[in-house]
Amino acid sequence: MRLTRRKVLLSLLLLIGAALLFFYYAFAHSGLTTEPRLSARDFHNYHGEDRQQHGGRGQQEDESFESIRQQLDLLEHDSGLKQLAGLAAGLATAPVPTRRQPQVVHRFADGATIRVAGESAAAASLKLDSNSKLEDAEEVWATALGGGPSSLLTASCHPYRRFGPKGDGGWSVCLAGPFRPSPGHCLSVSFGVDKVWSYDDQVAQQLQCRSLAFDPSLTHLGNHTRTLSGVKFYRIGLYSKPGLLPGTNWTVDTLEHLLDTLAGGPDTVVDILKLDIEGAEWPALTAALDSNCLQRRVRQLLVELHSRESRPRPNEDSEVYDYAAYLNVLGRLRHSGFQLWRVEPNSADGSWFYSRAGLRKRRLCCYNAYFINTRFLPSVNSSQALMEDQLMRDLHSVRLRLPLKLLPDARQLAAAAAKSPAIAAELLYFDSLMPAVHADCPDWRRLGPATGDGGYDVCLTPPFGLSRDSCLVLSFGIGDQFGFEDALAGREFGCRVRMFDPSLTQLGEHKRGPRQWLHLVGLGGEDSVRKDTGWAVNSLQTILSRYGHSGDIVDLLKIDIEFDEWEALEAAAKDGSLSRVRQLILETHTMELRDESTGGSDYLRFARVWLGLYRLGFRQWRSRENGRTHFLGPSGRSRACCHEHSLININFM
Repeated sequence: MRLTRRKVLLSLLLLIGAALLFFYYAFAHSGLTTEPRLSARDFHNYHGEDRQQHGGRGQQEDESFESIRQQLDLLEHDSGLKQLAGLAAGLATAPVPTRRQPQVVHRFADGATIRVAGESAAAASLKLDSNSKLEDAEEVWATALGGGPSSLLTASCHPYRRFGPKGDGGWSVCLAGPFRPSPGHCLSVSFGVDKVWSYDDQVAQQLQCRSLAFDPSLTHLGNHTRTLSGVKFYRIGLYSKPGLLPGTNWTVDTLEHLLDTLAGGPDTVVDILKLDIEGAEWPALTAALDSNCLQRRVRQLLVELHSRESRPRPNEDSEVYDYAAYLNVLGRLRHSGFQLWRVEPNSADGSWFYSRAGLRKRRLCCYNAYFINTRFLPSVNSSQALMEDQLMRDLHSVRLRLPLKLLPDARQLAAAAAKSPAIAAELLYFDSLMPAVHADCPDWRRLGPATGDGGYDVCLTPPFGLSRDSCLVLSFGIGDQFGFEDALAGREFGCRVRMFDPSLTQLGEHKRGPRQWLHLVGLGGEDSVRKDTGWAVNSLQTILSRYGHSGDIVDLLKIDIEFDEWEALEAAAKDGSLSRVRQLILETHTMELRDESTGGSDYLRFARVWLGLYRLGFRQWRSRENGRTHFLGPSGRSRACCHEHSLININFM
């Protein structure tokens, strides 16, 4: 007998109701809802009572830490392993509140307008995780720049005008407000001519600007002034340092030195700076930003961005390039005041190539990018000023990633715990706590050696930037490499740098420079003399007191002390001396660094130290492997003994 439609619907509703009652009964009696919340046991006396609450995030983080504490307790007792599946809850997933980005509009008497807006999604992605794999960074690069002219824009300019040819060699110039060159009083500087003179000639003739053109590849030409336009040509190129361009016999120099010597002196302001220098723009821009020359002296920047240093032949494979570094330069430009108002793909000469970065995708090598320097915008009324101030804070700020994600997948952790507590502890430390990145630092730099040991990544984004001549740095573990410390004490930062290494007995304690001191004492958990080496070791609290820094804020603390970091951090967290540190650079080590056969690392101890750092307000923004030694962990997986970490203290935000 056929059922009517009404009876079918009624039967379905009854089935659904019965299922809901069943699941409710099962859940209510499973013990998950009645599990008592454990007391807030500290991590070796790592206290979080005094830390500030940031935007209501404290309760969410406390619940996360409580869940992790329970897991660590259970891992220490075999009898509790079966409960892991129920207690390994993920962190709170409440969405992070977002607000509309402010926009500042500058209107001028002639009808011209400049808009400076908040970040687009693509622009925000330029602060992408600096730990991203090569293929991830390349994908962001291609998606952001190839996503259409509006995908990266944080400003607009009306009117603008194109000078030179329609295709390659032609450039758009912003003609609004302070960016409109004043006839007879403007300066245009152009790097990269390649026999296409129409852009420089038209800027000189139609805008009546004094124009300088540079190109070291035009070896058949000498320095001269073009007859009709008056453009002055110099057979020299732009790079990060003076000398010869690598791989060529072309003479190059820095932007600052060329402007000082050929453009009118150290106070000269460039109205239009154009760069088309086949990949050399990346080191050249980095050097110009480092010297503050670009920020102070350039009103608008026109640059062709290359993802390889020379145009490939058709179907030629590209080499692997550092897309993350490219994105970092673009991020530094934006946070230095240069806002992007136009992007144009440049496919001259069929400049496509196939990536080798694991993606094998067809890429376009080149894009023309146009920036205006918002430092040259006029003052605005009070309401706009408040809005602009908020905008600048947004664009120049460190951002936190919420919610915190410190736990592995609950099922994965439970499966590991069922095999062995040691495997679960290894998984918790290596795959979750230690590599987790929970902050973005848009403006950062590697100081010291670019590769290998001795170089470290430093956050320079406010409020973690280093204030010239007043910053304080404590560096533990030097070896024979002083490059990192020399850079911090040098002309650019001028920090007071105290260096500590008890192994450098052949050097003795001395003053290395006007603002550098070497001390033959090490960092540890207590004041003692090591029996095996005879080295003097002090706690961080003792060192701060001994050298007159008890009441000082430490702008940067670097610790690279070959496994002794664990007891030193435990003591510094317990006595409160870590709370006065803005930025922590740390190299972590396992026992296998000393003896690959030991397999005796206490990963639960390491996990507690990391949780203590998070509890104190430290958030990691960069992590990288320093794979001097690899070993097989309890799980049978290959692990690296050593990792470099860069952390910021959010209590200073």
